[in-house]
Amino acid sequence: MTRLLASSLTCTLLSLCGRPTGSFPAPWSRSLHIFQLDAHSSSASDTADGARVTPFKSDTATTRRQASIIISSSTAGFLYTPSANGEYVSATRGSVLEARDPSSFSCCVYTPPTRRKSQGQSSTAETSETFPLLVVLHGAGNNNGDAMYEFTNEYPPGDHTNLPLFLCSTGKAPAQLRDEFVVVAPYAGKGKKSLYDEPRSKILSFIKWFNAWIEAQQFADGSQIAIDRSRVSLFGFSEGSTLAVELATTRQFNGVVCASYGFTGILPKEAVRRLQGIPLWIFHSEADDVYPIRCSTSIVNSLLEYEGATDIFDIGKNLKLTKLIPDKAAKSEPGFEHVRAALVASASNEVYSWLLSLP
Repeated sequence: MTRLLASSLTCTLLSLCGRPTGSFPAPWSRSLHIFQLDAHSSSASDTADGARVTPFKSDTATTRRQASIIISSSTAGFLYTPSANGEYVSATRGSVLEARDPSSFSCCVYTPPTRRKSQGQSSTAETSETFPLLVVLHGAGNNNGDAMYEFTNEYPPGDHTNLPLFLCSTGKAPAQLRDEFVVVAPYAGKGKKSLYDEPRSKILSFIKWFNAWIEAQQFADGSQIAIDRSRVSLFGFSEGSTLAVELATTRQFNGVVCASYGFTGILPKEAVRRLQGIPLWIFHSEADDVYPIRCSTSIVNSLLEYEGATDIFDIGKNLKLTKLIPDKAAKSEPGFEHVRAALVASASNEVYSWLLSLP
C-alpha cells in the first residue's frame, strides 16, 4: 500500500520540494521554538494546571517547505452534502466531509460507519455512539485549493494525501482507523501558510468546538456521535508534528503520533517535564532531506534523559521511534522521504491499535 500511495504522490512531491521556494528559506535552517510560561502572550494557551503555553520561538528566520491545503464550509454549520438536484441532504457515515467553525478554522471530517446493531435492536441508531477523536495537523503550505481536494484528491494528488483522511476517503484506511476513530483535520486557511503560525489557544478552541459540534449532528441513518473527551489524540506531519508536541505540553491529549518531526533545537526542560508520561510515537526517515532525523532522535533523547534512561532500549509503550530505511525502489524526488514517513504512519494499523490501547 505504501508504494501505491507513494507513486500517486509523484507530482505532489515535485510541487512540494522540487521547485524553487521563492520566499521560503531552507526548512532545515529553522530552529523551531522556545517553551515559555508567559501569562501575557497573545498566543499563549491555558494548560490543565493553569500554566500557559506559547509557541517555541526561534532566533532564526521562519523556514518552511512548500505544501498546500484548503477550506470549504458546510451549510449553517451542519454536515450536509448536495444532492443531484442541488438540495442538501444529511451526511452519510463512513465518508469524508467538510465543515467550518466561524471563529477559527475550516476542516475535513471523517466519521466511521454506524456499528452493527445487536439482534432485536432497530437498524436506525436511537442513541449516540462514542468514539475517540484523532486530530490531524498538516504542515506548511501554499493553500491554493479547497480542503476536500488537497486532503483527498488522488489524481493528481492533493498536497495532503499522505495523511489519514486520504485513506479514509478512498477506502484504503486500516481497519482500526476506518471503524474506530472520528478524524478531523483543521485547515489554516487561504493566504495562511501553516497552522503553526496560529495561536495555540485558537487550535484548542477549535477542538473544543468540534467536539460539541459533531455531537449535535444527526446523520442520514438517524445516528449521532459522541466524542470520548479522555481519548483525543494528535497526528502531526512536519510543522504539524512540531505543533502536536507543543499542544501535548498542555496535557489535554492522551497520545501523539509525529511524522517527520521538525524541531531542530533542544526542547526546553519545562517542555520535557510536561511531556513526561504522554505516549509519543515518532516516524522519521533516515534519508529525510527536509528535516533531518536528528530532529526526532533529539526529542527522544531529551525525554529519555529526563527520566534517567541510558539508551534507546529503555523506550517502552509510551515512547516509540520508528526509523525508516530509505526506499531505494521508489523514485527519488526531493522531499520524498520526508513525505513517506507520514505515508507509513498513516497506513499502519498498528498505530491506531496502539492509540486505542492507551488509557
